[in-house]
Amino acid sequence: MSARGLRASLRFILCAGVVLVLVCAGCGSRRAVPPIQPADDISLHETLAELEGMECPEGVDEALWVELKDALAEALKDSCRAGIHPRRSTTGMKDGGHKWPPYSDSSADGDGHSMLCPYKSVATPPTGDANKVTDLAILDNGDGTFTLSWHYRNLGDYDQNGTVGIEDITPLAQHYNEEVPGDDTERNSLQAVIDGSGSGRIGIEDITPIAMYFGTEVAEYEIEGAASAEGEFSEIGEVSIASATGKDTGRAEFAYALTPGENGYFRVVPRDGEGASGDASNVVGLALEVLSVAPLEVKEGTVVTFTAEVTGAGPIEYAWDFGGQAVPPTSTEAEPEVVLTREVGEFSASLTVSNPQGDVTYPFTLTKLAREWKYEVIYSNPEGGPVAGDLLEYDGELWFYLYDDSNPPGRYLVHGIPGDWVFEETPLALGGTLDLSSSGRPGFAGQFGPFLDKALTFIEWTPEGWQETELEYSRIFGRTGFVYAANDEPFITFSLPDAPDSRFIEYFWRKGGEWERGIVDEPHSKYRPSYCMTADPDGNPVICYNAYKYNEFSECRIAWWNEDSYQWEFLIVEDYNVWYAAVDFNKDGRLGVTYSDNYEAEPDTYCDRLIYAVYDGASWEKEVVDERLDEPGQSYEAKTLAHDPHGNAAIAYSYAHDHDRDIIVEWFDGSEWRDYVIDEDYRPSILIATDGTGYVLTGNSDRKEVMLARYE
Repeated sequence: MSARGLRASLRFILCAGVVLVLVCAGCGSRRAVPPIQPADDISLHETLAELEGMECPEGVDEALWVELKDALAEALKDSCRAGIHPRRSTTGMKDGGHKWPPYSDSSADGDGHSMLCPYKSVATPPTGDANKVTDLAILDNGDGTFTLSWHYRNLGDYDQNGTVGIEDITPLAQHYNEEVPGDDTERNSLQAVIDGSGSGRIGIEDITPIAMYFGTEVAEYEIEGAASAEGEFSEIGEVSIASATGKDTGRAEFAYALTPGENGYFRVVPRDGEGASGDASNVVGLALEVLSVAPLEVKEGTVVTFTAEVTGAGPIEYAWDFGGQAVPPTSTEAEPEVVLTREVGEFSASLTVSNPQGDVTYPFTLTKLAREWKYEVIYSNPEGGPVAGDLLEYDGELWFYLYDDSNPPGRYLVHGIPGDWVFEETPLALGGTLDLSSSGRPGFAGQFGPFLDKALTFIEWTPEGWQETELEYSRIFGRTGFVYAANDEPFITFSLPDAPDSRFIEYFWRKGGEWERGIVDEPHSKYRPSYCMTADPDGNPVICYNAYKYNEFSECRIAWWNEDSYQWEFLIVEDYNVWYAAVDFNKDGRLGVTYSDNYEAEPDTYCDRLIYAVYDGASWEKEVVDERLDEPGQSYEAKTLAHDPHGNAAIAYSYAHDHDRDIIVEWFDGSEWRDYVIDEDYRPSILIATDGTGYVLTGNSDRKEVMLARYE
């Protein structure tokens, strides 16, 4: 085609495009032209002079290059002649009119006004459906952040440098006559970008968008967010045109990483160099959705933390409903820690999440599995006599002492987890009592030394190693006990059976670094008292002991230190024939006591009973856990007490019958007592860990093994 024919074809295309723009300017057409906006201007003569001076790109036919430059020049002139160029300012317009005078080669009219078509030197942003970003998408990065992505839209900006200008004929010339891949002209190929007319092929008609949108500029995209799709959007960030990627091979693409915060919906808005905004993109939102809940399979009676994978914008509110199978039964925490009830089976539960956009409910099935006792031999010595006790927990590890009276004897502080134990040599000897401070520092108190030459000694771990403090000397001591009281101050009790005041329960209490000695109580008997100890939630010592009457029967008494009055307060648990008590506080801070007694059920028929009592602050609530006919050599012995995370009691004891003992655990499940028989049968120590796992440390009757039973 000759240059004249090319220009004629372009003039026809441009005029047809102008008519189409005039008809569809207000109807939302894909090729609608942005409204006129005031701006600075440069003359068309300057623009044409710059165009004329452009050199032919390498690889482009020289004749085609000249024809395209001529065609663009004519298109720019025709745009001005039509008087509808969208980039005009109102400067020089007569009587406030809305159309520029037709293009003229003269430089001024009689009044001295410029008659040359002006062009913006700082352009306006793209507007209209053809320039609207419609593919904004959001991607979940899986780490709490998201990425917005979209493609560049600025019709006529074929080199995708941010501004529609005369330089955009260069890519047009380089790809002239190429077809857009496939049938979709909205694709993001480089050919689709240059096919401004949307014909599916790059040709002379693609000059028209350059002239029509000449000077349209995208300097950056404003990122906007809102709490709802219909809400008020506000700026949360921006992306420069310089950050675009892939413009040499296809439509330029942008990405923006964000952390949603309170925004759940997003859009991008093009802005020019002066900060003027174009048309906003499509809106994308973070769909509120629960993708998963974990765990779904759990062990009954254990402590479990539930989590959920949720998408959506904050603030997100949670409403868990465990179908009555956990305590608490409902929760509004994002990751609630609950204690499962003791039922087994499949149960319906749900999680409802909500944000300002609405709510979503996610039903799930919670499968609760039964637990069973598993056994592990921790220590074995066929030649010795290992004994272990005082089972404790700190920071996920179990702690206890272990004494082996072989020759030479072994004294160990043992800590670890099932299957992985650490044995540390200690100065501990048989008769010591172990406790852990609030920081996990172990300490022992006991009667150490040769027979009939004992020393009441406190041993604790320090950064320099084991430190020993001898507190009292005697031929023999009665039962000793030890707990860490408030402020990790060691409290030690003892009695002196062969002293004149042997009926006293005495104590040593280290306060402010100094040891204080005192008397707890006088149990009114020549016999040494039997007692157990603990500390209340405030760290005040609590002692449960037998106070003998008439040299035959005993009452079960509590001595409880009152820090406010600085004296001991006393409670009577039971006043007649009580044996083998154990104490522990439940999760609500209520004191629990277990003991056994003997009563005449019928004339000349006696029964042994195992009783559990809880102090409510004013009186004792008691219940019979087990009951058996009294027979010679039979008794509830060596009891220890613990409470699970529900506050339910668990009692471990040895039951003697014809010198054959079983270790029995009685564990209340919230409705009834369940009993379990442990394989071994010597001196049990029970612990319910913070995760709800039950442990019983014991030995066998011939004292050759130490075994740990765990209920998991």
